[in-house]
Amino acid sequence: MLLNSGHTMAVPPDFFLHPQTGRVLPIVGNVAYDPVSATLVIITDLCTGDSRKWDSPLLPFIPYPTSPHSDQPLPCSRLRGLRPGQRLQLGIPMPDPDTGVPVPILAVTIHPQTGLVYPLGRLNVCPFSRLPQPIQIGYPMLDSRTGNLVLTVGVNLDPVTGDVQPVGGVLLAESLMEPLSGRMVRMGGASTRAGQLVPNAGGYQTLLDSKV
Repeated sequence: MLLNSGHTMAVPPDFFLHPQTGRVLPIVGNVAYDPVSATLVIITDLCTGDSRKWDSPLLPFIPYPTSPHSDQPLPCSRLRGLRPGQRLQLGIPMPDPDTGVPVPILAVTIHPQTGLVYPLGRLNVCPFSRLPQPIQIGYPMLDSRTGNLVLTVGVNLDPVTGDVQPVGGVLLAESLMEPLSGRMVRMGGASTRAGQLVPNAGGYQTLLDSKV
């Protein structure tokens, strides 16, 4: 990417260069996966001329975790590909990779070398009953960073183990100022980066709102 000083530098890992605005944005929260066309779709900073329609909701896209030392994909043994005949659609059941218990599909990741698409869903310990329950948007979870009880707004992949983890601690649809544009937008989700909670304005609803 080209800096204001005229120098160039590589786009940081897990970021992308928006083809319409030239902005460097995080992939999480700004890029989604269309299961019908099997393509990645940019869902923020859209030009008004974009008139594409989708037959089913887009899935949040989470970059596949890589080793910080070698940039090679982590051996994520708990990720499972689609079973024969299984549909890839937001919210429909998939088997938990450890127990086989049905859990909703909340996002996808793609192996950078093989191109395999992995649906993301998982069991998590309920903070009240201490029993395993599926990770679901809007359900309570215990924030591992603060120990507080928060509502789940999405999932992330652990950068060390590659395991699916719930993310929470923000309220969806709250006002959020975009750091680059300075615009006030509605919060669409959050992710964790370097151990910090990072809210974002992306999401399928954001994409729909941009076409109204």
